[in-house]
Amino acid sequence: MSNQPPLRIFALLAGLAALLLLPASVSAQQGDELLFSASGGAAPNILILLDTSGSMGKAPSGCTDDCSTTKRTLASQSIVTLVSQVNPPDGDGGFEENARFGFGIFTKNGGRVMVPVGDPNATGKIID
Repeated sequence: MSNQPPLRIFALLAGLAALLLLPASVSAQQGDELLFSASGGAAPNILILLDTSGSMGKAPSGCTDDCSTTKRTLASQSIVTLVSQVNPPDGDGGFEENARFGFGIFTKNGGRVMVPVGDPNATGKIID
């Protein structure tokens, strides 16, 4: 994925989000109960890993517009968009829990979980 244009990175993340949301639409047709929501059963656990290796600090190949934006920045923005759309603000200063997110990074030397799945403030930490 290191040579993918920004549109492909966003499309990949959007596709993953669509796959996660697909069971909700199927379940809604079967019994009007959403599988992918806090009110319709257990929220799924999702650990997002962000590649922070050297290649992610470069502009996407095929860049024609703002080539100062790195792949890491584009991926980070897509993660924030995904998490905030799945778990939008609840109106009380917190976030809905349609999914339990965690966040980690990996480099050429290995990976590290920064926000564990199930952390009650994970959505706010990932979005900030």
